[in-house]
Amino acid sequence: PCTIGVESTIVDFVNGEPIILRQGGVSLESIENTLNREVKTKTSSSRPVAPGMLDIHYAPKVPVVIDTIDHMLEKLPAEKIGYLAFNKSNPKIPRQNQFVLSKTGNLTEAAQNFFYFLRKLDALDLALLVAEYLPEEDLGRAINDKLRRAATRYENLNLPTNSM
Repeated sequence: PCTIGVESTIVDFVNGEPIILRQGGVSLESIENTLNREVKTKTSSSRPVAPGMLDIHYAPKVPVVIDTIDHMLEKLPAEKIGYLAFNKSNPKIPRQNQFVLSKTGNLTEAAQNFFYFLRKLDALDLALLVAEYLPEEDLGRAINDKLRRAATRYENLNLPTNSM
């Protein structure tokens, strides 16, 4: 874990208008409050102008889906699934295959743990990582952006039905 956990926020001022190019440690709300104005976001691009704008930028080796555990358990045995949860573990998944970003629901703590836990899950012999979205506010927005990018290349993942 590290101090903030997600990279820096990148803001561009095109024609004097602030646009967030990459969600990061400084939240959209913080920037809007400081500038006393609405700020737009542009977080994806086939022609990136800032680091972290490619859709596969954060993708680990193991496929990532943003879905419910129960839905994925219909497709794979629990031992082959890794789980990255916001604030609660899941008794259906082996303990060594899951990490809780913040048991207290603290977005700062979740951000500090995000990349560390994602890499730990990626190092296990798993078929799939299942992640859940965090609240879409403050650092949760930045983490969700990273999750969406990690899952992008697996959108059309076809998994066999679990034969248990």
